[in-house]
Amino acid sequence: MNERYKILFESVEIGPKTAKNRFYQVPHAMGSGNDMPNTRAAQRGIKAEGGWSVINTGYCSIHPSSDDRPLPFARLWSDKDIASHVPMVDAVHEHDALAGIEFFHGGAYAANRHTRMPPISPSGIQEKVSELVDMHLTGPKVMDKRDIKDLIQWHLDATRRAIQAGFDIIYCYAGMGFLPYHFLHPTFNNRSDEYGGSLENRSRLMRELITEMKTVAGDKAAIAVRISTDELLSFKSESSKSEAHEFFELNGELPDLWDIKLSKWSKECPSSRFSEPGHMEPYNGFVKQLTSKPVVGVGWFTSPDNMVSQINRGILDFVGSARASIADPFLPNKILEGKEDDIRECIGCNICASCYNQGIPVRCTQNPSMGEEWRRGWHPERIKPKSSDNSVLVIGGGPAGLEATLSLARRGYPVAIADSEKELGGRINKESMLPGMSPYKRVTDYRVSQINQLDNVDVYLENKLDPDDVLELGFDHVVTATGSVWQASIMDEKTAPIAVTKTNSIVTPEDVLKGCELKSP
Repeated sequence: MNERYKILFESVEIGPKTAKNRFYQVPHAMGSGNDMPNTRAAQRGIKAEGGWSVINTGYCSIHPSSDDRPLPFARLWSDKDIASHVPMVDAVHEHDALAGIEFFHGGAYAANRHTRMPPISPSGIQEKVSELVDMHLTGPKVMDKRDIKDLIQWHLDATRRAIQAGFDIIYCYAGMGFLPYHFLHPTFNNRSDEYGGSLENRSRLMRELITEMKTVAGDKAAIAVRISTDELLSFKSESSKSEAHEFFELNGELPDLWDIKLSKWSKECPSSRFSEPGHMEPYNGFVKQLTSKPVVGVGWFTSPDNMVSQINRGILDFVGSARASIADPFLPNKILEGKEDDIRECIGCNICASCYNQGIPVRCTQNPSMGEEWRRGWHPERIKPKSSDNSVLVIGGGPAGLEATLSLARRGYPVAIADSEKELGGRINKESMLPGMSPYKRVTDYRVSQINQLDNVDVYLENKLDPDDVLELGFDHVVTATGSVWQASIMDEKTAPIAVTKTNSIVTPEDVLKGCELKSP
């Protein structure tokens, strides 16, 4: 291991628990809720195997009044739900990592399409959202004191169930427009009782939740709080720099860990075209000054140097990750073994998030095994050996051709890859030159680097092959990975494509990348 990365492998105490290093997979949805417990266990377990010290679930509903269907959310509504979480906990514990669960009550956000229960909120105000899957017309009920007591009790019941399932860390979630966050937010909390008005009153629910959850958990589990700070930072405080600062001055010592996020996932995990590593620092960099408890945050960290910088400068105690842990579940182990050049870096394309929004297990441009660990038994670092000595020709050196070549070669087959261009990479070579698109080059850089380390791959560039050429070469198998092209077409009233003739004003993206002259219609 490189000496300058040693700090990343220091243990950190989280209340009654100890994390073996500073690599922390924050809660994030994976598209495999209670209906797919084995898929969920394998998805999370592979990260524990790869060296992450803390592995969390995605958001987990604690009551039927927080029903997020049709999305594949997790739930812990009753004792019957405990068993579905045990496989994940066991898979994480098998590799000496801590398992965390993130409690979720959506409040006015939750449409409760299946349970048909009325949404609840501090003041009956519904947040307007832009995502179609989140839109609904059900007006939320204003919570009375009985509702608030019920909400606290639901958290306590879920805490007992989480402990029974074996979780080490239990989250109270006050972010992203969900119910506890709306109590903190002056736009959504117009109450005149002890839960409204001043920030001290608006944070009363959080204090009660944290305190009572800690009482139930005792020394069996740590209590963490995940909170959005960006909007609170913009609200003025009479006693501090902002309401965010005031909140931590009031409550900074209550939980065992703080997990800092933003009010919308699209702000927190923007496409790489619009963000840089460490972009979260303006929103989480102040917290450690106001609490002695460990702080975790994300920031699209893929380089160990950026990670070390966050720790050494006192920004974070844990390097939080969602997307990077998907792209390379073995990132921590590779740093530990001095193999940081072999890290499969996240490109920030957000195909993972787009899959979840479709209600399916997430997948990854960089890591094709993601989501298939249980169903197909795929592993990001191991692949079954060859079953013959057959030779393989791969035609096309773009992303698909490179992945096919690398996978076949790792299995032990003799592989030749041929491409008509001067370098491997295909369309990525030009697309990565567009503004903000340079991280996409990691798709080809990683695969070319790995292929160059293998002795059983021959690369042939500037090599055009017709069918007769392929047959004459005599390979046992041929993989065609010549890619696709943009179609010059429009759609009819049934959205069926109709081919159109290219003109000076009708061009495809390929034409633009090749330098065609663009003219106005």
